[in-house]
Amino acid sequence: MDDINLIRAVMLDEGKEGEQGRATGRLRLQQAVAAERAGGVRAKRRPWFTLAGTGLVAAAAAAAVVVGLGAQPDTAPSVNAPQTAQDFLLAAATRAAETPATTGKYWHSRWDMHLSLPIGSGNSPAKPGPKINMVTEQWQAANPGDPSWSSIVRVSDGGYRPEVKKADLIGYGWETEFKQAEVAALPTDPAALREVLTAKNNELSADLPPLDVYLFKATVALLARAPESPAQLAAGYRLLASLPGVELAGTATDSEGRAGVLLRHQSGRSGTDEVIVDRQTYQVLAVNSATRYGTSQIVYKTREWTDTEPSR
Repeated sequence: MDDINLIRAVMLDEGKEGEQGRATGRLRLQQAVAAERAGGVRAKRRPWFTLAGTGLVAAAAAAAVVVGLGAQPDTAPSVNAPQTAQDFLLAAATRAAETPATTGKYWHSRWDMHLSLPIGSGNSPAKPGPKINMVTEQWQAANPGDPSWSSIVRVSDGGYRPEVKKADLIGYGWETEFKQAEVAALPTDPAALREVLTAKNNELSADLPPLDVYLFKATVALLARAPESPAQLAAGYRLLASLPGVELAGTATDSEGRAGVLLRHQSGRSGTDEVIVDRQTYQVLAVNSATRYGTSQIVYKTREWTDTEPSR
């Protein structure tokens, strides 16, 4: 189960009125974490409008209106500031295409999720609700015959004690909809990539957001976490540059204090996605999402090929 599915497990019942709904939501989250530790199976898809985040994705998504999630807008001017989101994304594509390809025994990724669930029902104003912090770490074996590993831990009081388990399935994308072989086969042409994502969108469910919203969420999630080649990364940035509604929103910092360019995209009528991208490396630092069900920030910390065995 990915972060977005964990968010969904809470959101569906947190959105109900009364303490019973919140209690059910908490139980769903506990069951989701227990299932992940037991081996993990992707949860059944839910209607897109119940999601709080991206990838990633999603998931989850993924954050918000950055304020209140640890990511504060940075209004300091910069002489190197891009003029449009499209200019910045095309520059990111050029940089990605020029980056030397690397390899290793494992594709190692780690991301932290900060989730805030408001409490409220009917016409009553929402009040601050529970805050959930999750850390997910994965080691996808390059050789499909070798075991892969994953760890997902709820963090409380600053403690982080990972329990690394064998992973039967590791997926990528907004809702982990792309398997390892599918990622390897992603095209390096943005138009062809759009066709692949459109087909995946049609294949998954009718309960999805508008196509341009899915294209944005899925592409960002793949850029943030999937083991894509330099040419595939470049295609992803070029696809984002071609999507309507992607806006440059200045700069911001994530919860780790890392500053980057802030891109914003409206997730239909009920939410907003924001992406913080490093100005120099063009790596996705964080994805912020906000819907009426809550806000989230997913902070991407590790994205690398490594020969180092996962620590148990």
